[in-house]
Amino acid sequence: MKYLFTLTAFVILLASPSLGLAAKRVPCGHKTDEIVCRDDPDCQWDVKKSRCITAPRGNDPCSAHNSEFYCEANKCHWHRLASKCATIPSEVP
Repeated sequence: MKYLFTLTAFVILLASPSLGLAAKRVPCGHKTDEIVCRDDPDCQWDVKKSRCITAPRGNDPCSAHNSEFYCEANKCHWHRLASKCATIPSEVP
């Protein structure tokens, strides 16, 4: 019981995405799965070459929202794996 606080703090430290220990940002070119690629608003799946490429940048007003709450409140789509907000919903089959 005396180590419960230390153990809890350690688990929170490892799981915190703001510290970058839980989820590392993977560039589009390193994604080999189509579903993972399409779920990232910065990437798009190239059907002809069967690989993930960086999506062309446009003026996306939804990309300014940094939390799921504000993203959905402004009628945008939150991409959970990428932790980003975008106008286009993910195309997961």
